[in-house]
Amino acid sequence: LSNHLASNANVKSIAFDSSDRHAFAAEYGASYVGIVDVDSNRFVDSIDTWPALQAVNQVISVATSPDGTKLFVGTAMGIPVYDAHTFVLDTILPGYSVTAFSFHPTLPRVYVTVSGGVEEFDLNTLHLLRAWSEPGAAGTTVSPDGSELYIAANNAGLRIVDLVSGADEPLVPLPGLYDVKVLPGSDVIVADGVRGGVFVLDRASRVLIARLPVGGAPRGMAVDPTGHLIIEANESGWVDFIQ
Repeated sequence: LSNHLASNANVKSIAFDSSDRHAFAAEYGASYVGIVDVDSNRFVDSIDTWPALQAVNQVISVATSPDGTKLFVGTAMGIPVYDAHTFVLDTILPGYSVTAFSFHPTLPRVYVTVSGGVEEFDLNTLHLLRAWSEPGAAGTTVSPDGSELYIAANNAGLRIVDLVSGADEPLVPLPGLYDVKVLPGSDVIVADGVRGGVFVLDRASRVLIARLPVGGAPRGMAVDPTGHLIIEANESGWVDFIQ
């Protein structure tokens, strides 16, 4: 731990701009996004969603586009999209209780986890392209080759969508999921917040090949580019490092 930065609200999500000079912190329970100067490790500004949404709102999540130019803010009442460098509002996308964002590896697409499902938007036009109904959707990821969308649903299991045809694969029945990631090889990992484990599935066969009993209530995960380190945030009060 190199530094600790106090916040007036609970920080639930973090994203960086393309220069890595600024970090955006979703101040959960507040209506604004905190802007952190990375060099000085201090809050230097904030983006209030009130002017965009005209309501006292709750910021839940943030994400920046792969090129670092667009800032997506997930709130309880909509998705304001800002220029990540000037902080000027671009547009507002539809979506309620927005908990997570993921991006297509090769196409200009963003997948937004909203109350009741997942929405797909074109990153260039910001037009809604497709939507999938999935009560309990908590997080998504796209396979490295861009062919499959994985939806972690905490009341059903792992839903897999063929992004070319739009067809559904058979559901992997693992209720209690809160996040999903695909490793650079062939494995899929999911965070099971009910049974306190991180599950590993073979991507080709959809067969469970390992269960890592980390305990507590696993939630969000991050994977380093090599796939050798998984960092998992546990709602029970700690962070797990899995190799």
